[in-house]
Amino acid sequence: MRTLDRARRLVAGFATAAAIFVTTLPAAASQSMLAVGTWFKIGTDLTRDWQIQSAPGDARVVQVRPKRLLSSRPLRRVLVLYPRSSTAYDTAITKMIEVFSDKRIDAEWTINNFELDIARGQAAIADAETKNFDLIVAMGSESTAWMWGNYRGGRLPVVSVCSKDPVL
Repeated sequence: MRTLDRARRLVAGFATAAAIFVTTLPAAASQSMLAVGTWFKIGTDLTRDWQIQSAPGDARVVQVRPKRLLSSRPLRRVLVLYPRSSTAYDTAITKMIEVFSDKRIDAEWTINNFELDIARGQAAIADAETKNFDLIVAMGSESTAWMWGNYRGGRLPVVSVCSKDPVL
């Protein structure tokens, strides 16, 4: 039951972040971006409080960790699945991390450009389950559709961002 309550609180916090993101998108889009590898950019303002780097040995994975913890609560772990490079996704992830920071939700973000590769996506999800991640974010309609087809009913909660209407 505690796991379900924890997941509900995290998803509720994420819903708040998404609502704030939608209302502040034009401002976020104008901020300068830092390139991390060839496929990912993130707002330069985040570098003050966050360590941002490609994962050792895999340029398609970016890790974003707080430089210091904001609260006494445990660190949350979020997997974000990108289907491809996109400036819209980069703007969204920048805003989500900003909102988590503003709401004092300590989170470690693993952003994985799985390129809609079934094996790569399944490996990322298996790793997230093994390492007890708290949430998966399906970035964009392609990732959302992929998650629907490959992880429906999975153990971890999934939130979609930058997706078209998910009605089948």
